[in-house]
Amino acid sequence: MRLASVVSTAVSLFATAHALPNSLTVMSYNIMNGGFGSLSGKWDPQDRVPGNLTDYVRSSVAPHYRVLGIVEAKGWTETPTGGHPTISEIAKAWGYEHYWHSGNELAFMSHDPIKFIELAPGPMCGAAVVDIENVTYIQTCLGDYATSRLPGAQALASIVKKYADRPTLVMGDFNGLSPQDLPRYNVTYLCQEYPVNYCLVDGAGKSYLESASLQTVLDAGLTDLCWLDGDAGKGPASPATASQCSNSNPTPIIHWWTGERPLQPTAKIDYIFANAALLQHYRTLHSRVVINAATDGSSDHYPVEATFAAL
Repeated sequence: MRLASVVSTAVSLFATAHALPNSLTVMSYNIMNGGFGSLSGKWDPQDRVPGNLTDYVRSSVAPHYRVLGIVEAKGWTETPTGGHPTISEIAKAWGYEHYWHSGNELAFMSHDPIKFIELAPGPMCGAAVVDIENVTYIQTCLGDYATSRLPGAQALASIVKKYADRPTLVMGDFNGLSPQDLPRYNVTYLCQEYPVNYCLVDGAGKSYLESASLQTVLDAGLTDLCWLDGDAGKGPASPATASQCSNSNPTPIIHWWTGERPLQPTAKIDYIFANAALLQHYRTLHSRVVINAATDGSSDHYPVEATFAAL
């Protein structure tokens, strides 16, 4: 039996033994410095300028997305310290009944119970693996710098392959550019404005965009949901001719704080990926970077969402 057949059989057996929900609604969000308000660093739901993260999540995320994966959940604790609320108080304020926190930067909130599987080392902030209603979620972030991002991506790829037989979503702040998105970028501009984040230099001294890290992630058997078209009938979503997602970073909040002129987001570095086992059971209805007046001022990243219906 060929490997593809073995994987397909294993996936079918998993789905048979474990009931999957009829739909999935998921968001991944880098909330910037634990969601702390303004430049003071004090966590205050009313102190964020010009937006309000708590109001946005409570009114626009929790009612619509059953799972929220979080990056930069910094300073979150189980006990009230330094004037900061506890994790349970944050989850309650945001409108979620269940939560899990890694102890560093990664967290999940959900309307359904969260079963912790592992916190795997390798990527910059590790890879948090949980089970929610028999779907596996991996939340992570990769390194900030183009010269050192690849080892974390390789470690993440190994983690992802462990769960190839389980319906899995991999999401977070990957801090890098996907090879699929390269045609949208102005290399000269990015390598002038963000050289350490996105660019490497070849032997001839010419700058180019680093995309090997995200290619490694894709090669682990993942699909960028932004490249699926959910409008084609009732079957599995077909490949899109162009990304359905806009850039995700930075938002105008940085420029409002510093007094600089607002700039458009320049790169898509936040992703939700699905493995083949998940796409065998779910049709992607849509996956988008959420850009609106509220998310302009709630973090320096825009959130990315994905919505699915069972096949």
